[in-house]
Amino acid sequence: HQRDIGSATTLRRYERWRRADNRSMLLAMDSFKRLFSTEQPLLRWARNVGLNMTDRAVPLKRLIMQQALGSHAPRI
Repeated sequence: HQRDIGSATTLRRYERWRRADNRSMLLAMDSFKRLFSTEQPLLRWARNVGLNMTDRAVPLKRLIMQQALGSHAPRI
């Protein structure tokens, strides 16, 4: 049984399913904006250390990318 992915029902279901993920991503992006616009030395240092650690932690990077892309999506 194939579902019309453009139908209003399917799109509403997808929207409801993604709502929490979208809010989380908006909060994360707002936090990044604030973190990268700060002039406070301690926050800049913490930001740089955190980014370097995340860059080296491949499983963590993969998890972040999956969350951002919605790759954990069930069939709707």
